[in-house]
Amino acid sequence: MLTLNIEKELAETEACRIEHILSGETFLKIKEYVRENGAKI
Repeated sequence: MLTLNIEKELAETEACRIEHILSGETFLKIKEYVRENGAKI
């Protein structure tokens, strides 16, 4: 989220929501995709 230039507080809140809504597998696949495409998480 910070990579997208979203305000830190909002990024933390929304990242937490994403973690609780998505399955662990989906969340890991998103992180894998982002890493493979040059973004840092």
